[in-house]
Amino acid sequence: MSELSNNLRALRPLWTGLPVVVLTTGLSLTAAWQYLRYATPMYESTAKIKLADQNEGVLNTTLLKNLDAFSGDNRTSAEVELVRSPLLLGRALDRLDFDLSTYRVGKLRTSELYRASPVRAAINVRNPKWAEEPFDLRVDAYGEIRLTAPSGELAEGKLGQTLHLTGADVRVVSNDSLLRARPDLGVADHYRLVPHDRARLLEAVASRLDVMSTDRFVPVLRISYQSPVPQKAADLVNALSTVYLEDYLATKYKVVNSASDFIGEQLKTVRQTLAHSEDTVQQYRDRKRIVNIKQETDTDLHKVAELKMQRANLQMSLAAANDLYRYMTDGKRSALELAPNFEAFNDTLSTDIIKKIKDLQAERHDLLLRFTP
Repeated sequence: MSELSNNLRALRPLWTGLPVVVLTTGLSLTAAWQYLRYATPMYESTAKIKLADQNEGVLNTTLLKNLDAFSGDNRTSAEVELVRSPLLLGRALDRLDFDLSTYRVGKLRTSELYRASPVRAAINVRNPKWAEEPFDLRVDAYGEIRLTAPSGELAEGKLGQTLHLTGADVRVVSNDSLLRARPDLGVADHYRLVPHDRARLLEAVASRLDVMSTDRFVPVLRISYQSPVPQKAADLVNALSTVYLEDYLATKYKVVNSASDFIGEQLKTVRQTLAHSEDTVQQYRDRKRIVNIKQETDTDLHKVAELKMQRANLQMSLAAANDLYRYMTDGKRSALELAPNFEAFNDTLSTDIIKKIKDLQAERHDLLLRFTP
């Protein structure tokens, strides 16, 4: 009994501290759940681009030699810096709506809307100090808007009107296409508009952009971008990949067109040189009365052969005509019963004469039958 009492006495601190442990665990889980609920997550979008490898495909054949100085293993690191360059980033941003950020202001959290904003705003900032500064916008259920500038200047109006401030012009309209697709969204809310300076925007985008090669032996670029808005991350990666590919193709086309123009000019020069050389040689032959004996002999022999063939044909035709004449002369009294053969002697005039003779013989025979008593 004393041993059981000792064991219970040893476990008494555990039983007395168990509610504290349970309470602490519950509070920690509640705090973690609230943090995850109101914290802004970061989304990452990734695109991969395979670079041209000179060791694969048609470029490795002997027919087409690849003289591109940027192809090969050394090109990957250069392409990484090219993708991160402000030039390509600026072209990608020209295709996106990143110059103005729209936020919904809540009691506990402010979230960026991007394309999910029920309103669209266009800000023409004339005061450089107002760049990267927030414009407070409130829209009520009747379409009335109230805009507060970074300096505290207040402007009021309606949706669709242009509000004129001392340092900027602002026009706010409703996003009708989104409202038709999602009727549950309401326009009336508290918004925050932040116009971005292009230089600072490029720095902000570059800080969240990661461009690297997947492997030193595999020419593949990996482009990743992080943003609190998943659609924004995907749009930037897709736009940057598209701009990079278009720039690559434009460079290739420029090189090919330059090479094609150069080859065309060289061919034109060679053609003119050859034509001038042929004229010079012909003039020299005419002046010196040079004749190509072999060529002239071959031409004459060919003409002689043709004349011999014509003579043989004429002799065959003459013999056939004589045979036809004797055949018709021997049977002139019974011409209707004759059937001359024109296989060896094919002459249209002779055929017509034979037909005419037969017609006359037939007519004579009819007349004799009619008038002979």
